Amino acid sequence: MKKLALMGLAVLLTASYLTGQTMASVWRPGAGRTVPFLTKAFDATHSRLTGFEVHDWSTLHDGFSSVAVLTRAAKRLAQKMDVSSLHLYTHDGPRDHVAVWTGFWQAGKQTARMQATVEMASLSFPDAPAQTVLILRLLASGPSYPGTRAGHLQARSAALRSEMGLFRDFAAAYRTVRTTAAASGGNALVNATLFGVLPGLLNTAHRGAVVRAAYAAVHAQPLQSMVYAYTTSIAGYAADGGSPALAGSQGVNLQVALHENSYNRSTRVLVGSPIITVEY
Repeated sequence: MKKLALMGLAVLLTASYLTGQTMASVWRPGAGRTVPFLTKAFDATHSRLTGFEVHDWSTLHDGFSSVAVLTRAAKRLAQKMDVSSLHLYTHDGPRDHVAVWTGFWQAGKQTARMQATVEMASLSFPDAPAQTVLILRLLASGPSYPGTRAGHLQARSAALRSEMGLFRDFAAAYRTVRTTAAASGGNALVNATLFGVLPGLLNTAHRGAVVRAAYAAVHAQPLQSMVYAYTTSIAGYAADGGSPALAGSQGVNLQVALHENSYNRSTRVLVGSPIITVEY
């Protein structure tokens, strides 16, 4: 089972590498205004914050390092981040060497733990130079907000306190990932996404109104859209937002997506900059 999991890890990493190469050719180091920019856009959706992801992809150097070298280097970064309960996963293939340390990270002693991943990989290709990359990820999950209707004031109050804590943790997580990525010597390509939920299964028109509110709050211009029966996703640009990624010939630094969750009759909301890097 472990062997199969590691083989899957290698496949996912290769796919992630190809995506990262595309992004790395056009991204610039993220601006410090990303956190308030995303928070303002998210607030305008009037959804409850349920979690966030901060993700970095850094190209460290051209070269094919051994698994042992990657393991030591990744562990030093994980320890620098104060990641606890470390577990190691490795893969040693003819064209891909991977070392992944997983564990938990906390913004402070009184805050909730979040999932942390520090991954280093060397990949070789027959028609391109070998490269060693660093991937950092902090993932936080908050309350699902059951029982926040009228008549459940105590649960509502607890949910609001938890939501405020998540916003504070988001700012701390973003700073930590940026600082760690910069210390690695690579080109820090930091992306952040806030997760939220709205009650009910919103139709296409309602989803569009939520997206427009988020864009209006940060004076962003929608540029590209995907609208389906259950999903709406709009990518655009704001002059006061973070550094953009190129989508075709256009720079985008904001993406807002909504997707119906028929299982619990709610709508998932994601607000990311410069783009959303998780499934929805």
